[in-house]
Amino acid sequence: MGLVAGLVTASSYLIGADRNFTHDGGTTVGALIADRPFLQALGATVSYNNHPAASVIGQITWRLGGRSELALRFPGIVAIATAIGLFSWWLARRVDWSVAVVAAMLVISNPLVVANTRAVRGYSFMLLGIVASTVILLEQVDREGSGADDPSPGTGVLYSLALGLAIAGHLYGGIAVLVHVLYLVGRGNLSAHWFVRMGAGLSIGLLAYLGLLPVLIAGRGRSFDLGFPIEAAEQLAGGVWWVAVPLWIIAAWAFLARNDREVVLPAAGVLVCLAGLWLVMQPSDLYPRMVIFMVFPFAAYASVGLHRLGPWAVAVGFVVAGASLLPQLDNWSRDEMANERAAQIVGVVNENGGSTCLVGWSAWSVWAYDTTPELLHTVDELATCDLVVGAESAKVEEALGRLELRMDHSETLDGLRVMRLYWSAEFDDVVRTALVDSADS
Repeated sequence: MGLVAGLVTASSYLIGADRNFTHDGGTTVGALIADRPFLQALGATVSYNNHPAASVIGQITWRLGGRSELALRFPGIVAIATAIGLFSWWLARRVDWSVAVVAAMLVISNPLVVANTRAVRGYSFMLLGIVASTVILLEQVDREGSGADDPSPGTGVLYSLALGLAIAGHLYGGIAVLVHVLYLVGRGNLSAHWFVRMGAGLSIGLLAYLGLLPVLIAGRGRSFDLGFPIEAAEQLAGGVWWVAVPLWIIAAWAFLARNDREVVLPAAGVLVCLAGLWLVMQPSDLYPRMVIFMVFPFAAYASVGLHRLGPWAVAVGFVVAGASLLPQLDNWSRDEMANERAAQIVGVVNENGGSTCLVGWSAWSVWAYDTTPELLHTVDELATCDLVVGAESAKVEEALGRLELRMDHSETLDGLRVMRLYWSAEFDDVVRTALVDSADS
């Protein structure tokens, strides 16, 4: 069951994996991986954008010769396929194969999982670490409860490594520690050896962030998003409101029917933690994708609830998964041409002796295809540039008196990002010719 679920995930997620990088993935590749020093993968970057596990694995892939979009996305796709395979194997073993099938389909089709695990980001590794460490925990606690012999030291090491991977994949993976502690409290199994294992995993994960401490401490400011809970709930349940509402009711019914301390305590802990983030800390980057780890338990309880309603309801699970998947198909293999096209123009200007520069956050992803443009920090530096990529503010445009706005990529980069090209009159013919050539290619 697990192997089939993993293969289905990998084969479907690899479709379109050779498409151009979007903003976040392109920035990760360009600023932290492509021709960058290895330790840069563990350091601060131009944006609040470093998921250390993804950056380190991307560096290794790059140095082994994997420099295409497909090659750099491949480790993350393998990671999420493994996570879904392990998740469905455990559900089939503990509950029922039909529950496992529906739960796997709900995860595979979930928009948060589709969008974020098929990019060069850390979410796949966070999810693999959370699923693996949780399965190890559940299996070992049951062994302890049945009076079986103590597990080998290797099991504890695997647990710590998996937990460390979850945290190194994304800081929000640290919520797994809270969940595991509260689960053990609920079961009455919280013991010294579990503290040691969790401490080791926490240390491994947090070690990856030492170089990012200045950025993490500074933060990105505060911003209260009133609609965060509703949007997150909708995305966790498939992204379609008329599917999300009944699915949440079914999942809640299955959850409340369990009503055990070892289940209620972790759930309450997560809700309190997220409420504190949303209402008290109010980080400006609290997006629905930050709670992507909740897709797995939600899918499990929704599937259990459907199973209890009867065989027909299991079939409904496939319809629900299809309803979640359909709106995403148009973008499944959509190529974001702006990054690569802008990089081609950069290369032509460089070849003709010009100076190329990047200004503004929307241009960082160009580095995924050409690392030569210099990142500018003040408008005074613009005087040295023959081609500017990414200028997007009135202040910058005012400083670009000798350059003229020629092309606006606003409709081709992520559908939201604005990337613009400005160039000097002396390079007008060169750039115009390059634009035609890049459009033809």
